[in-house]
Amino acid sequence: MKKVHCQTDVDIVQTFLRLTENNWRNSMYIECRVCKFPRSPVCANCADFLCIPGEHGEPVMLPVQEADIIFHRLIDKSECLLVISNVVFRDLYSNYFRRVANKSGECPFLQALKHEK
Repeated sequence: MKKVHCQTDVDIVQTFLRLTENNWRNSMYIECRVCKFPRSPVCANCADFLCIPGEHGEPVMLPVQEADIIFHRLIDKSECLLVISNVVFRDLYSNYFRRVANKSGECPFLQALKHEK
């Protein structure tokens, strides 16, 4: 059995857990079905995300694949507070993504994860 580890920074994970009161169901589920960015085979974070607004309104995002590991179960999007497409979410947080995602060839969500560190 292959051991799987989270790649998300521990501070992001701790913030997400604190904001959701250790319950992923208190977050929104972002579906990344329509994506114009190439999926990286080496990037485990390239998939759907869970998100909750931070203390100042900024999105605190956690890849669903890593939430599966953290919570020891497969995340069921229907149990989240909200299911939203990546396109609508990106439009909703357009000012935030303009500030943190400046590489046009890379997924803005993955850039945001790097920015949150």
